[in-house]
Amino acid sequence: MAEHAETGVEEEIPSLTERLTEIGWGHRVKVACSACGQKLDMTEIAPFAAVCCPNCSARVVRPVYFGDYVLEDTGRRRDRLTTVFRAYDSKLGRYVSLKILNPEYSASAGARSRFTRIARLLAAVNHPAILSIYNCGELYGLAYIVSQYAEYGTLPEFLALQKEPLPTEMVLGWCCDLASGLQKASASGLSHGEIEPANLLVDSGQRIRLTGFGLAELMREAGFQGSRVYAAPEKNTEGMIHEKSDVYSLGVLLCRLLAGREPSGPGVGKRETPGILSKIGRRAGREVAELVGRMLSASPEERPDFPGILETLSPVLAGLEQERRTRKQKISSRLQYHGNGAGTSPGKNGTFSGGGQRGRRFRLALLLSAVAVVAAAALLLLIRRG
Repeated sequence: MAEHAETGVEEEIPSLTERLTEIGWGHRVKVACSACGQKLDMTEIAPFAAVCCPNCSARVVRPVYFGDYVLEDTGRRRDRLTTVFRAYDSKLGRYVSLKILNPEYSASAGARSRFTRIARLLAAVNHPAILSIYNCGELYGLAYIVSQYAEYGTLPEFLALQKEPLPTEMVLGWCCDLASGLQKASASGLSHGEIEPANLLVDSGQRIRLTGFGLAELMREAGFQGSRVYAAPEKNTEGMIHEKSDVYSLGVLLCRLLAGREPSGPGVGKRETPGILSKIGRRAGREVAELVGRMLSASPEERPDFPGILETLSPVLAGLEQERRTRKQKISSRLQYHGNGAGTSPGKNGTFSGGGQRGRRFRLALLLSAVAVVAAAALLLLIRRG
């Protein structure tokens, strides 16, 4: 709600969909059907409405132009503060993620300024684990941020596609990437405060990308909280956000990905060792379980910092990668051994043995059979001529 100072009457602020629909009516729109290439004039069609192509009956959506960006839906992800769109950058010819601050918060000049200021700070961080920022600004009274588009969507969307738990090597690699990115952001004076699955994206290379910086501050000013499960105790009780609160959230994420569930509260290292941490230990090793226990400490002073997390996880991750390479080399050697005719049946130790002489005899018999067929064909031809 916005209030007129002169009359004291509240003015109804339209929703983002209503605002974009209003913007959409102001443009002449011609599109080509993606299925057959038929050109359609959709100026009189309602924004975001879908029609059937008259040539091939394919579904065609009437887009909305937001500056240089083409929107074809009313938002992929929406929360109280922002709405995220998959948009087409008409200048650079690529898909991007367009995050717009919802109208009720874009109505505040201070909120718009803080929203775009965070984008500028993040653009300077430039780390592979932090979603790349391409542009930011204000248009039609709405603050927006343009960033890299992540093909797999949010972490929950990515996990929903998996039939089995993620490989331990992938999880620890993601954690190292996030710790490194958060360390670099912290050096620039940025703490996240809202690390949770909805703010983690997975790109086409199945790499993790963190988004949502600055939202915790805006949410606090708006009078509501984010996820209490992933928030550190000091954030839930006092609203404090700092590097060690992000460490706690990262520990909760490791529980979710390695043990299949989040802890019930702080101090899990002392209260639930037979449960979550023992499950992590069986899967990733004692060092990782002990690290997660420290990360989830109720006291920020007892939690490790990001360099400490990397110091613990990097050797474990290197060991897992070496094991994977060794297994791959063994499989390759066995396949090559089998391909050379050295054996067709596994021995007691899993190696292929025997069959070398048998393979040579088989090839000789095949060659003699071919010679016999050719000789018979030649003899038959001579008889017919005679």
